[in-house]
Amino acid sequence: MAKTILVVANETLGGAALLARIKEKVAAEEGARVVVCVPRTNPRQGNIIYDEAVFDAAQVRIDLARKIMREEGIEAIGEVGDPDPYTATMDAIAEYRPDEIVISTYPAASSGWLRRDLIERIAEATQIPVEHLVVDLDQEGLPFGVTLVVANPGHRYPLACREDRERLGVRLLAGPLAGAMCPIFQTSANLSGEPPPQRFGAVPEAIVAAADLAIDGGELTGLPSTVVDIAAIEADGGWEVLREGALSAGDLGAAMASVGLG
Repeated sequence: MAKTILVVANETLGGAALLARIKEKVAAEEGARVVVCVPRTNPRQGNIIYDEAVFDAAQVRIDLARKIMREEGIEAIGEVGDPDPYTATMDAIAEYRPDEIVISTYPAASSGWLRRDLIERIAEATQIPVEHLVVDLDQEGLPFGVTLVVANPGHRYPLACREDRERLGVRLLAGPLAGAMCPIFQTSANLSGEPPPQRFGAVPEAIVAAADLAIDGGELTGLPSTVVDIAAIEADGGWEVLREGALSAGDLGAAMASVGLG
């Protein structure tokens, strides 16, 4: 019988190191089945507006990662799990009976899962081989980028919403601001209609002067994030690409269609 490999990851899903390791394991075990489990992140003040948006974002992340795996010849199935990573992993184990488990986390300094001894607890509770893989998105980034515009029924954070308080843009961050425990309003680095700068020195002086904090993250490559409006997704399943960027509209459409939102 073919081996089943359970991959447990959240924001590190799609990291190059994780995808490379999955590819190695599948190559070594012909016919191996890959199951991806993403424990959805509990809402924290200033980061997420409501739980449905968290679930949708996690599901889209799964489908984008599955698409990247398919391009590498790897077929995978996936599901959004319980907010508690231990419970989510144990639920997936009960459902799929894996032969081995790969748990992907941020480095120790920024990983809540490691602070809760997730790796050791899963290994002790299951007696299934568990491999811990550290993915440093600060260094490698992600192979796709999406900003979600979600419904904001409470009209929270009017400064970030400007004239439209019914909607709010949310981006999961990698880099020095990842894991911040307070609201962070991040401006674009370019004026409307102008191309995005690739170096800190090319950011308009007016934008830098108006910001409370400006961080030089080095020269940027690639495209800005794709902006997707999912504010109406709970009401009628509708969504709209407001700006095409790092993720093409076609690829995004395929990912959304795979969860019945095409």
